[in-house]
Amino acid sequence: MDLIDTHCHLKGLVDDGSLQAVLQRAQAAGVRRMIAVSTNAADAKVYAELSAAFPKKIFHSLGLHPCYVDKNFPQALECLKKQGSQAGLVALGEIGLDAYHLPKNPQEASHVLALQTEAFKRQLEWAQSNTLPIIIHSRNTLDACLEILKQSGIAAQRLVFHCFSEDAAAMQRLNALGIRASFTGIITYKNAHNVRQALLAQGPELLMLETDAPYLAPHPLRGKPNEPAFLTHIAQAAADCLHQSAEALATQTTRNAELFYSLSTLEG
Repeated sequence: MDLIDTHCHLKGLVDDGSLQAVLQRAQAAGVRRMIAVSTNAADAKVYAELSAAFPKKIFHSLGLHPCYVDKNFPQALECLKKQGSQAGLVALGEIGLDAYHLPKNPQEASHVLALQTEAFKRQLEWAQSNTLPIIIHSRNTLDACLEILKQSGIAAQRLVFHCFSEDAAAMQRLNALGIRASFTGIITYKNAHNVRQALLAQGPELLMLETDAPYLAPHPLRGKPNEPAFLTHIAQAAADCLHQSAEALATQTTRNAELFYSLSTLEG
């Protein structure tokens, strides 16, 4: 199998010295390429360095995750913009809104969500100056994200809602607009029937797979730190859901990722 992990977070592996072993396990499992997705300026710098150290193997994105947005977010965005011309950069993100991790106090929650919204809009304005794909983080905020994206005027074909965890009706709304979603190990969870239905609703033509490592390890490894090698379990679950062979599913999703992120162009 030849798979691409289209969304993972590798900084913790760099910090604890385990990255090389994780990359070796990924290679052995057939996960030969991955996209290290930024959440802030600090990890974006690390991922740019990884892209330089592992060309054609590790690609990276630039973005300020909503959970990292605070009153100083304009300075954080300026730091990110300065990194916008580095080799291996294939996307902006992950950016968006997150209502799940808001403070309990309603007034504080409203303030944080307002900051997230402004940071999201500013990053979309930045995105207008290039043609990079955009990785959207949306947790309990689908309507708000879609309204902001609509107002931005950015082409829907550039957008992917990562770690999709809503139902088939929500998936159909995205696809009707020309937006796609990517799926994680959640599709392997016993009680995630709605997410598997969403995967079926989208079908294989737009499908991309991700681990979101180190989070959301798939069954039967749930509870362990996730890593790119575990994408094989996600691919098998997606193949079973779509009544395809794992090989056919891997070929389709790899091609989808290569086209969406222009990986073949970068690889020369």
